Amino acid sequence: INGHPIQLLLDTGAEITIVSESKWKLLGKPLRQKTHVSGFAANGTPLKIRGCFDADFAVNNSAGGRCFGRGTCFVAEDDCNVLGMPWIKQLPDLYKAIKKYQIHRTIVVDHVATSRDTIVAKLKTKFANVFKPGLGRCTKTKATLMLGADAQPVFRRKRPVSYANVAALNEEIDRLLAEDVLSPVTYSRWAAPIVVVKKSNGTLRLCADFSTGLNDALMLHQHPLPTPDDVFTKLNGGTVFTQLDFPDAYLQVEVDENSKELLTINTHQGLFRYNRLPFGVKSAPGIFQQIIDSMIAGLNGCAAYLDDVIVTGRNIEEHTANLEALFQRIQEYGFRVRIEKCSFLMPQIRYLGSILDAKGRHPDPAKIEVIKKMPPPKDIGQTGEWPKKPKDRLLRFNFIRNSLMTQRGCLMFGDRIVIPDVLQAAVLQDLHDGHPGMARMKMLVRDYCYWTNIDKDIEDKVKSCIRCQECAQNPIKNTLCSWPIEDEPWIRVHADFAGPLEGRMFLVIVDACSKWPEIIEMSTTTSTATIQELRHIFARFGYPKTVVTDNGTQFTSREFSDFCCQNGIKHLRSPRSTRNPTGKPKDLLTLLREPSKSSEGRERHKKPYKSFCSTIVALLARPCLENSHPLKPSLEDVYAPR
Repeated sequence: INGHPIQLLLDTGAEITIVSESKWKLLGKPLRQKTHVSGFAANGTPLKIRGCFDADFAVNNSAGGRCFGRGTCFVAEDDCNVLGMPWIKQLPDLYKAIKKYQIHRTIVVDHVATSRDTIVAKLKTKFANVFKPGLGRCTKTKATLMLGADAQPVFRRKRPVSYANVAALNEEIDRLLAEDVLSPVTYSRWAAPIVVVKKSNGTLRLCADFSTGLNDALMLHQHPLPTPDDVFTKLNGGTVFTQLDFPDAYLQVEVDENSKELLTINTHQGLFRYNRLPFGVKSAPGIFQQIIDSMIAGLNGCAAYLDDVIVTGRNIEEHTANLEALFQRIQEYGFRVRIEKCSFLMPQIRYLGSILDAKGRHPDPAKIEVIKKMPPPKDIGQTGEWPKKPKDRLLRFNFIRNSLMTQRGCLMFGDRIVIPDVLQAAVLQDLHDGHPGMARMKMLVRDYCYWTNIDKDIEDKVKSCIRCQECAQNPIKNTLCSWPIEDEPWIRVHADFAGPLEGRMFLVIVDACSKWPEIIEMSTTTSTATIQELRHIFARFGYPKTVVTDNGTQFTSREFSDFCCQNGIKHLRSPRSTRNPTGKPKDLLTLLREPSKSSEGRERHKKPYKSFCSTIVALLARPCLENSHPLKPSLEDVYAPR
């Protein structure tokens, strides 16, 4: 079209040629004009025509050349690209081929029509009992109604009938008596009133209102009704369809003697008892579906939803075989069908709100139109049902609905983008890169993204990460008791080992009064090596009165105990169940561990001692104002340039 290659669907039933909006853009957006032409798809759905334009077109022919033409092309908003008859007629080779094909198709249609009449006539001859007028009777089983354990009989008075309907109602009762559907009785503990419904042909239908007491007393029959997907799966691959109609389907099933009294109705003529299964009983759908499922069990291409039975096949021969097998079962079960309402050998059929044909299942346009034209409810009564308590997801939406908006096709929650379900795991992983911790991740999402329960997902992510848990400080699980405050420096010191960090261990000593730390890098942590480093420190500051350690083997050895006794040092060891027993050394260990452990693949701290010294100010509970010990250097001496 206009020199651009484009693929169109050949449609001999289309009266116009149509391209979609996207195809029109590929053609260079030729100038289009307004049009009042309206179009409809094959299923009756209206097309949104946006305009039309004149175009030159060409199609390759069988001789290796091209056929040219010019015509009007319409632009539709829908994804519809169709080559219609006005353009086809300008292409001689294509038009001649289509005319031959149309003649062939006409012959096929006539053949189908002839086959339909022949098959129906054959069925009427072979299964004459199935097509007899009157009510059928199921010969395989009877319906049984089960009462609940605490059921009590309910007797309801008759309801008045309008005088205009009395004569017609009497005729209907007489018909049901003649067909042995009803039997008169003079006494019953159960009785339900009747409702008279006028049919489209002017006759009356007698209905019992069992909702007045019986349905509450009955136990629900547990046989499940099939879902539409269950039914359509059995019909998959079919191209020819037949739909059967069972007149008064429930009434073709007898009830047992013990259940008849429950089905008593109260009319203007007195009491009558149902001998057949009536419509309106709570258990009736399950009972009838179970009988129908048993009847069609093992048959190919057959499916049923209650009394709506359908049979299909991939071709006429297969369909005919499936149809005869179904009618054989119907005759064995004693059911009858109404031929006037049956549809035989149809290329498409309406079933359970959809249209079935050789291409598959399609929504019924008539149902869609009804939904579109349905007026909104004006009160709670028109809704049919209103929940006493809104669903949790509705409450969550109601809470944030005023903060939701769209921007450039993205759903926003305030200034934060709402992340869809399929991307939440990836975004959560991006937030977790670098192991920033739970608080930092929550702070980030407050500025950038949102989804329901995002805080809980972050908490679960951090709690499930082994590295984050290794870096996290354990919660306090017991009551902590503070060490007494010393009045002078170097009276009580706390000692502990930090590490391993980068394969190294550090001996950490902190003064209880001044909070002065000493950190010594050690390659081994034996008692001998520990005592040697302590001698060097005590040579500068003097021996303390008390040393507090944990229960490490280097501190519990006899060698360390002898060292303390020889130098007049009181050695205190903390209980094994105490968290952070040595106080400040553990805090220093945490500060050293956090930056070096939480970042995989990043540059680790090269000078841990320098890192410790940079955090001394944060650890001091109060400034060190005393340097009374003659061997203890001042802070100025420690940090003075050397």
